Amino acid sequence: MLFFSDIALQYYPWKQFLVEQFKSFSLPLWCPNIFCGFPLLAEGQTGTFYPLNVIFLLLPFPSAFNCYVMIHFFLMGIFTYAYCRLIGLSLYPSLIAGITCSYSGFMTVHTVHVSMITCAAYLPLGFYLIEKASFRDPLYYLLCLAFVICIQSFAGHPQILAISLIAYFSYYLFRATTKDAAPFPNRWLTCALFILPVAFGLTMAFIQLLPTYELSFSTGRSEISREFMISYSLPPWHVITYLFPDFFGWQSPYQPGNFWETGGNYLEFTCYAGIAGLILTLFSFGFSRRRREVIFFFMLFFTALILALGKFTPVYGWLTSLIPFYKFRCPSRFLLLSTFAFSILAGFGAENLINRDTERAKRFVACCQVFLFATLLGCLILHLLFHWSVMEHAIQPFILKFTGWMQPLSHAASNTSYSAIVENKLVHLKETLDLRSTTLLKPLLLLSILTLLLTLYARSKLPKLLFKVMLLLFIVGDLFIFSWRYNHGESVPEVLKPPGVLQSFKHDSRLFRTFTLYGSGELAVQKATLLPNLNILWGIDSIWGYSPLEFKRHSEIMKALPPVLLNMMNMRYVLSVPGEDSFGMKEVRRDKHSVLFELADYLPRAFLVNNYRVLNPETMKNEMLHGRVDFSRIALLEKDPNIRLIGGVTQGKIAFQDYRDENIVMHVSSESDALLILSDSYYPGWHAWIDGKETEIYRANYLFRGIVVTKGEHLITFSYQPAILKTGLIVSLLSFSIWAIGLLITFLYRKRSKMFLTKSESYTV
Repeated sequence: MLFFSDIALQYYPWKQFLVEQFKSFSLPLWCPNIFCGFPLLAEGQTGTFYPLNVIFLLLPFPSAFNCYVMIHFFLMGIFTYAYCRLIGLSLYPSLIAGITCSYSGFMTVHTVHVSMITCAAYLPLGFYLIEKASFRDPLYYLLCLAFVICIQSFAGHPQILAISLIAYFSYYLFRATTKDAAPFPNRWLTCALFILPVAFGLTMAFIQLLPTYELSFSTGRSEISREFMISYSLPPWHVITYLFPDFFGWQSPYQPGNFWETGGNYLEFTCYAGIAGLILTLFSFGFSRRRREVIFFFMLFFTALILALGKFTPVYGWLTSLIPFYKFRCPSRFLLLSTFAFSILAGFGAENLINRDTERAKRFVACCQVFLFATLLGCLILHLLFHWSVMEHAIQPFILKFTGWMQPLSHAASNTSYSAIVENKLVHLKETLDLRSTTLLKPLLLLSILTLLLTLYARSKLPKLLFKVMLLLFIVGDLFIFSWRYNHGESVPEVLKPPGVLQSFKHDSRLFRTFTLYGSGELAVQKATLLPNLNILWGIDSIWGYSPLEFKRHSEIMKALPPVLLNMMNMRYVLSVPGEDSFGMKEVRRDKHSVLFELADYLPRAFLVNNYRVLNPETMKNEMLHGRVDFSRIALLEKDPNIRLIGGVTQGKIAFQDYRDENIVMHVSSESDALLILSDSYYPGWHAWIDGKETEIYRANYLFRGIVVTKGEHLITFSYQPAILKTGLIVSLLSFSIWAIGLLITFLYRKRSKMFLTKSESYTV
């Protein structure tokens, strides 16, 4: 089954937790297993309200997870096919476009980012509905588009949603300003209609978007720097990977590979969508009647590619300044739009190739032959430049002096000189340009086979039906070979087999947390060390976690975590690999992949203290990181509770009666007034009651919760009841009701009304 990298460390555990909550008829509002407690529903990428979660209720979880991932490749292909048919392409070119889009490099390497592909799968459907709306019944189809936007919001990747909205607006603007396509005489009114699907789509998803928005203010994403936003910008020279996908090496989530773009990421920089797709795209422009759609998709392709360059062009900076809501990193993810445009253009190219006259096909094949010859000649010249000793010694000083295109200096380590960086790249480039390497040979071989296939077809040596079958097999085989080595599966028994370390925990009924010092890409080590989020699978609490929306304060503490803070976080066990530092802790278990250490003096999940200090957050953090606080005797608060405490050692007893995800009940007996410290994350939405009377929760020890308890025995309850979720639910229900009524009215009215009909519909879908 699919179980590697972010799938194993993020999506699989989250989905399992989600499904378990569904089966108990609740929502995953709060997950106590990571980050000392975390609002998992608000994270968004869990996809709590996404309709296709129903798959998990119909199949065993491992099978359901595989189906959940794979069905979105199928959906993207189907939606792309339907859109191509709608704009007039015949069955075969539409099929090519669908396959190219759904199994492109962008989609297959981002399998590891499940929420990305689930959100991206609906992009062609949005274009389909805008195309429908541009000729008749605009209100009806725009309301349908609102539902698509809502679904994409629930899918859980806000960046892909934002990119999709930009694409929808661009295409709608293009259609609204087309002379024979605008549904209203007033084009400004037509353009303003786009507000309708966006407003309804987003407000219907407020039940998800509002909690995510609230969470963002507790994370580092609330203060996004320009350096963060331009990270993983696509280097311009990576456009060569449209033809040579492994020109800069390759890597995968479970194998290091040989990718040599220092500071880069093979996953984020993948442009490849097939050699046949590249050739057919060229044919769509150079040998077409220049239909408006072709021009638009070429503009979309190049615009998206320029935006993907990020810091290498000023255009991306203009975009982020013009669109306030677009505050994301990885400009390279605009490759989604360039890949979609690329696929549609490939469909147009296939249409031209199949349906045009023989002379046009012959001219196209001649161009392909010239392109093949030029590529071979270019590779030969570069090979000589880097392997002929005379030229090699002449060209290297030139490159060292005048070129900086090999690697942006911003990605380089501070202790590495520019010349050392470039010299390292020259070594790799020399290996790449060796004509004996598969990096060049495989694409050149595929290009040669494709050119031969086109030549035989153009000269009528190959029947059209046989050519179409062979071309389709070529496209499928090319994309399959590219993606096969990247996506890796594990056997279901190995994934589901509990790690050996659980034997040390199963008889321990006390509340405690663990911490992992080290992990690797190997499944056995990941499980043995309970790498972040994997602990969710077995119900083990951890002070660590893995999420793009990690609490900012938690992240600050974890980055500089001194041993003196471990006990404060209710951390009893540390998991490590053999040979790592144990901080002087007691070793209690060792196996092939992990070592288990125990912290003897860890503080319990909840405890009483008889003294406190009020500090501002920054001072408090510094005090903690320098080990100047004995948390068993004193609490650090940000707000003064205005109580008098006697100091010294607190006498009392705490017994948990219930400790569930969103509800905690404990019996507390204290011999004096005190502060009860609960080492669970402080977060809006938590409420506390003492003997049935609500009391204020204070932020204690920078991360946790604290309440004032008086002398005597008390029943204390903590409950997570986020008001923002209730607000989101009300807005979503109201918006959905208005949307449903509007959709019903337009559906009943659309067949009788002719007021918007400006062009007879002649599509075949």
